[in-house]
Amino acid sequence: MSNGIRDPAFRGLLDVPAEGRLIDYKQGCRWTDLAAGEKAELCRDIAALANAGGGYLIMGYSNSPLAPDGKVPDDHGFDVTVVGDLVNSRFAPPISFQIYADERSAGKRVIVIAVQSFEAQPHICTKGSAPLRQAAIYYRTAEAKTQEIQNPDDMRRLITEAARRMRALAEYVVGAKPEGRPARAESFFEEALSEGNRLISLDDANDS
Repeated sequence: MSNGIRDPAFRGLLDVPAEGRLIDYKQGCRWTDLAAGEKAELCRDIAALANAGGGYLIMGYSNSPLAPDGKVPDDHGFDVTVVGDLVNSRFAPPISFQIYADERSAGKRVIVIAVQSFEAQPHICTKGSAPLRQAAIYYRTAEAKTQEIQNPDDMRRLITEAARRMRALAEYVVGAKPEGRPARAESFFEEALSEGNRLISLDDANDS
């Protein structure tokens, strides 16, 4: 667990909260007080943020109005190892995140879970127990909601981003320019993206 976030610009997310596609606010609680289904929901939200490109899950806010609720106790129990073990027992590849538990807004403790983006492959649910579904891919929508990917446009965005990240990884590994790059590397990623879009187009046709 990290001590605090140093970026002054981040204070705006705490002091002037506004939920968005990559920012999700939850009410405060103690980790050990959460039921199994509530912990699974938290895992789902973390995976969705990672699949959407990374973001923040900020705990300790009421919904209406969106303001610090003072419900995060000193013995909150949100340890990055404990939470990480649970999250990564249900999703693969592993999700990287940090927990900042010494942040305060209006004098009240809040918990910030800073979630990193997926690297080359989206995070897929490997263990289904309500509200999780095995083999599902969760995502944050433009309406700032966490849900399983069903919208073809969201799937296209995810495939495109995955292909871009895989290309960047390949170029890093084999060198930035053609001398060190296998001839098929470029075409492989183009083919992967094309095939993904072809499958989505078939789904669109079947739904119409």
